[in-house]
Amino acid sequence: MKKELQKESKKIEETVYLSLIDQVRAEYDFAYRFMQSRFSEWGTRLKIYNNQTRDKDSYGDPLMFTIHQTVLAALYDDRLMMKFLKVEEGDRLTAENLNAMAKYDYDLMQKDVLDYEYDFNATFFGRAIMLMLTFNREMMVPVPEVMDPMVTLRDPMARTLNGDLIGRGAARFFGREIRLSKYDIEKSKGVLRMPTRTKVDDISQKNLFDQAQNIRTTNQGLNSQPNKDVGYKQGSDEKMSDNQTFLCLEWFTHYQGKKVFVTLASDKKEVIRFVNLEESFQTTRWPGVDRSIYPVANNWDGVSIPDLLEDKQRMRAVLQNLLVKGIRSGLYPQLAFDVNKIKSVKDLDFGFNKLVKVNGDVAGAIQPIRRDIVAGASQWILDYIDVSAQKATATPDIQQGVLSADKRTATELNIAQQKVDTRYSLCAKIFGWSERRFWEQWYRQYKVHFKQGIDKKVVRITGAFGQRMKKMTRENVIMAVDPDITVESRVLAEAKKRNRLQVISNLMTMIGQDPYANKRYAEKILAEESGLEPYEIELLLPATPEELLAQKENDAINQGKNVPVKPTDDDLVHIMEHLKADENEAQRKHIEAHRMAIVAKKQRPELFAAQQGATVPGDQMMAEQPASMPSVSYSGAGPSNPLPPNA
Repeated sequence: MKKELQKESKKIEETVYLSLIDQVRAEYDFAYRFMQSRFSEWGTRLKIYNNQTRDKDSYGDPLMFTIHQTVLAALYDDRLMMKFLKVEEGDRLTAENLNAMAKYDYDLMQKDVLDYEYDFNATFFGRAIMLMLTFNREMMVPVPEVMDPMVTLRDPMARTLNGDLIGRGAARFFGREIRLSKYDIEKSKGVLRMPTRTKVDDISQKNLFDQAQNIRTTNQGLNSQPNKDVGYKQGSDEKMSDNQTFLCLEWFTHYQGKKVFVTLASDKKEVIRFVNLEESFQTTRWPGVDRSIYPVANNWDGVSIPDLLEDKQRMRAVLQNLLVKGIRSGLYPQLAFDVNKIKSVKDLDFGFNKLVKVNGDVAGAIQPIRRDIVAGASQWILDYIDVSAQKATATPDIQQGVLSADKRTATELNIAQQKVDTRYSLCAKIFGWSERRFWEQWYRQYKVHFKQGIDKKVVRITGAFGQRMKKMTRENVIMAVDPDITVESRVLAEAKKRNRLQVISNLMTMIGQDPYANKRYAEKILAEESGLEPYEIELLLPATPEELLAQKENDAINQGKNVPVKPTDDDLVHIMEHLKADENEAQRKHIEAHRMAIVAKKQRPELFAAQQGATVPGDQMMAEQPASMPSVSYSGAGPSNPLPPNA
């Protein structure tokens, strides 16, 4: 009875997904026909990038590898700096918690490794996709994954993965072929069943995954006889139990008005996994981010580094091999000899101290054949190709770690480096688009999967007194309104800091004698622009007694309470601290009262001399207010006149 019910349930399920299977197979074939030429071209470029299958007597030029690695190294080293910002009052601590957790998750997600793969695919293939589909509940962290472009199929009409703000130009469907083990399938969310047909040898199975593996292995010279019948033979690993693999298709598409994720197996004839993305992620955007290095407006592919270098590397390799052959030919010159004088060709196999019989006068018996030498012209062509490649990618010799043969002045080198930085900073800014979208999806993962009253996460935070562990719950990291995110290039940020540091240093010299200058604030800005962490600044420049008093008053101001302004207050310090309080009527009136107190102290300093002289610096907060000098306060209608009577 149980088996019959299982069969009936399976039949109903297959009927429900029958239209989905037909839709996915049609989309797959449509995308495959479009992507097939790209797979072929990319395979050729991978061969050029690491050409180990060339004739061993020939010379392989590393132009593409050299320039691609130079650009990749510059972009990878320039780590993009991300920061969550508060949106509403009261979100400051939440934003700080998010920044601390993002820094902690950077290592948990192994994002340094992911960024290399992400940047490599973007620079080599033109555009790369990073998925954010899984949330690891054991480690309580999202699990990003970079898709392999060699097995990824997409909507030919797509301009970007998620399109513009309202989704125009987004991919209607995309996916990839992948090999999943039995263990992987059973551990995945949304699994319906295991594949019933473990291995399929079907002519309709494109098998992109095994083709890509075969191309990479062959290009490395590790497969001397490429296997035309790529992939596993039927039943080759059936005895491996949980480790036996199934060739599957993971596909993102729209089905019945919803964005869905489906996994097909058995030559795309069985649905083994189904996830409603809009329910699982509470969003109408694909759970992935695409990155491009040289995007072209209204075009998915853009321009990649191999696009600019493939023809140049081929020509360089051809010319270099011809030059090598010419040099070899010069070492073994062609000679013309008089057959009437030299009877045997074997006599011309010269050796040391060999004597050759000549019938007649020796002069003119052997004459070298003159040939045109084209080495100079070939070298000019090689230099021209090299310069054009450097210009196209903004990667001069000095950027590659090679000193120029020409003598350059320090000014010329500095200008050249500035222009290189400008070109690279454009790429870094473009990468910043995808980096911001990545952290938006990272935050959304927590918003969906971090449950109120259930989940918690311990995060390591570096503070003023070393490292400490802090427990995070949903209310610590989720805001009522999604936070703003800023992303900036580390190199650009450091350059701005250096310039700003110089400006502030010069300004402090100019305003050093100004009694109204806020030197304390300038010192903190200098410390911040020097690269010190907030906790280091706190230790270096601890809060003064006046700042502590103002911070304590902020607690009452945040509750909307009226707080009097004392004559002994350092009004400028108080104003700076009260600006950090919640924006409300109490804050506005209190700050205005401090401003009027500054004016009063300037106009009638003799009325405040006794109060100011009664205390020593650092002890003003402890001074008692004289009876003859009333404190400055305000009513509900607005700040009162802070001047004493008859002033």
